[in-house]
Amino acid sequence: MFSSTKRHGLLRVVAVLTALVMMFAASAYTAVPQQVSAKSEEQQLKDELADLKDKQKKLQKEQQQLKDDLADEKDKQASYEKQIDNVKEQIEIYQDQIDTVNQAIKETDQKISDKEDEIDQTNKDIKEKEAEIEENDELFKDRLDTMYIANSSNSVLAMLLGAESFSDFLSATETVKTISESDQQLLAELDQQHKDLEQLKKKLEDDKQDLEEAKQEKEDQKAELVDVKAGYEDKQDELADLYEKSGIKIDEITDRQSEVSEEMRENDALIEETQADIKKLQDAAAEAEKEWEESHGGGGSNSGGGNSDSGGASDVKPSASGYLWPLNGGHVTCAYGGYVGHRGVDLSTGVVGTSIFASRTGKVVDVQYWDGHTKTGMQSYGNMVRIYHPETGTYTRYAHCNSIAVREGQWVNQGQVIAYMGNTGNSFGAHLHFELSTGASNSTRINPLPYIT
Repeated sequence: MFSSTKRHGLLRVVAVLTALVMMFAASAYTAVPQQVSAKSEEQQLKDELADLKDKQKKLQKEQQQLKDDLADEKDKQASYEKQIDNVKEQIEIYQDQIDTVNQAIKETDQKISDKEDEIDQTNKDIKEKEAEIEENDELFKDRLDTMYIANSSNSVLAMLLGAESFSDFLSATETVKTISESDQQLLAELDQQHKDLEQLKKKLEDDKQDLEEAKQEKEDQKAELVDVKAGYEDKQDELADLYEKSGIKIDEITDRQSEVSEEMRENDALIEETQADIKKLQDAAAEAEKEWEESHGGGGSNSGGGNSDSGGASDVKPSASGYLWPLNGGHVTCAYGGYVGHRGVDLSTGVVGTSIFASRTGKVVDVQYWDGHTKTGMQSYGNMVRIYHPETGTYTRYAHCNSIAVREGQWVNQGQVIAYMGNTGNSFGAHLHFELSTGASNSTRINPLPYIT
């Protein structure tokens, strides 16, 4: 692919060549414009332009495919987003459960702490109560000793001292009327203290039971928290996976879309630049052709260098459409469409070697030589010359020639000898097979007879 700098350099070369052509055209009547390099550059640029347009079509096709892919991915993403929302809701539920369990554990910890404080306090109360009881017991024993000494009724004291339990002792004391009021008050306090002690011990056992239950509750809550956290982490992983699936393709497609768009912009710029370069070349070539034709006056110089009869130029005048009958004399031996696939006219004078003239000024774009035996494909034309006429954008073909008087890339004047009539290729008898086409393709061939008569 030519860079812009190289193209501009070539344009300058073309300009120099064009100037030289104009100088030669003004000084030499028989000179032929040497624009082969410009035409070659033009063809290269046209080929490059065709490649760029083909690339642009491929890029457009890829861009459309990317749009379709992006639409599909967005549909998938919409589905993923619904799943993501659903998973988010489940994660919120798990989070609420985690918060609830953590709060429950916190409350249980407080309960355990409170219960442990209560147990500590109860133990402290029990010790204090036991100390009070012990103190009152000592005091009561002292009172008994005094009563033993002071009381002459040993049988009563023996009865009191013989009590098997404190309650028996108290029952026995009910029968003893000799005990003082103070002693009775002391016994009542001892009785209450023993009851209080029993209640404290009972409370201590209950508190210890509550503590164990609270500790077990905490263990259960911790196990529940582990399960809830596991579920929460699973949902977080699921969410991360959904995010990745929903975004990665779209990012890839979007990046590629940006790349393709940039390539298309660059390609458009190259197409525009190439078209501009082609236009410059065409303008330069057209100007050179115009100057050359004006300097030659449409004459019939024989720059082909070949042999010619009757003075080497056609005696026939161009038709109203500007095309020339390609022979001096002769007649139609087979019309256009005279048989299936016949897309030209057969003209003949009946003499091998009759001069064949260029029907119009132009450039020889194709010269073919017959291999001497093949009569199929392009070889069916035998020795053949093809000329491009830039004024009209048409092509003429001259087939079954005996010999050829021009070379490919050569410019020829209208009426200039280009070949000699023969019987080469798929031919039966000396004649000229003449074609006119409106384009480079064989499919554009038209009936040439109305144009040359």
